[in-house]
Amino acid sequence: MARSINQLKQELAKLEKNTGNLGKELREIYQEYLIQLSQSVKNKLILASYQISTQYYPVEFLELSLSQREKLQNNLKEIGKKYQEKLANGIDEMNQLSQQVKIKLMEQMLMKLAESNPKKGNESQNENEKENSNQKPKDDNENDNNNKEYLTLQKEKIQQKIEEIQRLEANKNSEEIPETITNPDELWAWHLSIEDLIEEILKKISLEANRYLQEAGILSDKLPAKILEMAIVAQESNSITSISPNLLNLAIETEKNEETNESNLTTFIAIRLRLAEIEFAEANVNIKRNQIKNLLAKIETIRQQFHKKQQECAIAEAEAAWRSSWYD
Repeated sequence: MARSINQLKQELAKLEKNTGNLGKELREIYQEYLIQLSQSVKNKLILASYQISTQYYPVEFLELSLSQREKLQNNLKEIGKKYQEKLANGIDEMNQLSQQVKIKLMEQMLMKLAESNPKKGNESQNENEKENSNQKPKDDNENDNNNKEYLTLQKEKIQQKIEEIQRLEANKNSEEIPETITNPDELWAWHLSIEDLIEEILKKISLEANRYLQEAGILSDKLPAKILEMAIVAQESNSITSISPNLLNLAIETEKNEETNESNLTTFIAIRLRLAEIEFAEANVNIKRNQIKNLLAKIETIRQQFHKKQQECAIAEAEAAWRSSWYD
């Protein structure tokens, strides 16, 4: 006999409990990771600024007066301090956005649902029923009806979840947002949001630091801000190379030579803080990153099991609903 709906729901509840436990552990490790990362980011920013000012543009730096140097250095220190706090408090910032994250996740699930094909799941379950109870496999019409029931029930459940989360969001000032996440998809979305936050902060630090270096006259003002931003965001490009950790070597075409009609390539050195390079250089940060990876592997396994049980449960409920309204 195929497993009952109650058995499937119990298995789902067990997976949710395991997800909650892993979520708490992931949250704790991320908190430790972000604190260590924030200190490393501040240090790497100062080191990268020092290298640009003394090794790549020493003449431009020496042309600054003492007060101009102090102003530049203070600005760079303020950037490091500001974003160190943002990184260290990244978990709290994400908690404030957690409801929007859940709504976005659920809406994505709802959109993708129409593209899903539960027929394979139905066929698999029908085969199990045939082997265990010697029942005849369902005909195509009944499978099609079960598919429709499955889609309808799933859409209704997801829509109800979206509405529930939206109500929480509307009343978030009066209602406490739970810290424990028991849905593995929501936990995965939370993890991705933390990673997006880290990358966004690294980008902002790099942009602000380069802007101060340009204002001080160390970096050339011929390097357009938009081009610099694109270079910082880009992962790899033929014209963008890393000459040193957290620095980029950007070659762009400037004005053409009137005599030869050939384009001139001008090289610029700028700051681009990169997470992989920071983690590689900092043993403590790298250890925490590996712990996070190990937890994510476990969560991904639970996600796969959770999706399978959800589909089995939805199919079983759809079949029960079909039988309850079918009359010869």
